[in-house]
Amino acid sequence: MEWNLEGKRVKVNYMGYIRAGKVINSRVKYGGDVQHAVDLVEPIQLPWRTEPTLRVLVDHNEVVDLLV
Repeated sequence: MEWNLEGKRVKVNYMGYIRAGKVINSRVKYGGDVQHAVDLVEPIQLPWRTEPTLRVLVDHNEVVDLLV
């Protein structure tokens, strides 16, 4: 799998929540790991926030699948 997923639809595992979304930005972090900013199709409710979350940052190893 390539590292730059900008504009692609993906399925991610964010803190145990499996959600689909679109990659807004891919970047190489200090140390060489890749991180993606993903706009989720369906929001998640995190216990420490009062509003639902629609954008998450995930590491490349948390990308479960590329969607067509």
